[in-house]
Amino acid sequence: MEMIGLNGVKQRVLDIYESIWMESKIPAASRVPRSYHFALLGNPGTGKTTVGKLLGKMLKELGIRSKNEFIDTTGEKLARMGADKAAQEINKAMDGVFFIDEAYALDPAKNVEGGAVAMQLLDVAESQRERITLILAGYKNEIESKLFDYNDGFHRRFPHILVFDDYTDPELGQIFQSLCQQGNWNCSSDVVKLAARRVGRGRGHKTFGNAGAVRVCFERAYERALTRMKEQKNFKLEIVLEDVLGPPPTRENIPEL
Repeated sequence: MEMIGLNGVKQRVLDIYESIWMESKIPAASRVPRSYHFALLGNPGTGKTTVGKLLGKMLKELGIRSKNEFIDTTGEKLARMGADKAAQEINKAMDGVFFIDEAYALDPAKNVEGGAVAMQLLDVAESQRERITLILAGYKNEIESKLFDYNDGFHRRFPHILVFDDYTDPELGQIFQSLCQQGNWNCSSDVVKLAARRVGRGRGHKTFGNAGAVRVCFERAYERALTRMKEQKNFKLEIVLEDVLGPPPTRENIPEL
């Protein structure tokens, strides 16, 4: 998996891959039917949707699923749909993957429609476990408290739990550098470290955006670089320290000074 960081997730996916591959080498009559439902837990911007799609491709390649179907929705949308319309969405993903981002928004303890959908998911996860893969994604604490603690069936029916840790500063730096390289922009190691430190200050908070926060940092630096290039009449494609830092505080950009 060519993704930055996520070593624990990568190892867990590799373990699952090797287990399925090994199972294919034993007689069909000796194979035990297993569930391939997942809970991907972590903050935004850690690659949960990307990994979900990769899991779908892996299961298709290994013969566990017969289609590349990947239906992507959210817990809030399903709760608004209600059980009947949600069932139609689930059926579209049959023989493939049904991915539910922010699944905790079903909030079955407080939302009647969300509760009906949650029970429906538990039923499908068991009765159709050989035809569909369900993936729940979202904040770790919310998924655990609003779904797993609500009904123990989620523990039993979603055996594969992958925890996505926030990116470290070096990993944030790699992401920033990759964004620069995609547009053929040069940047020094000092610029990369500065960007990583500035973004990394939000680590540990629920709203920390990880790769998304790096993208915002890069786009702001990019805009400042364009302005600087225009003023200096210098068209060298380079992100410098001041592009990441922004202009120094003055009465012009901060009137309240």
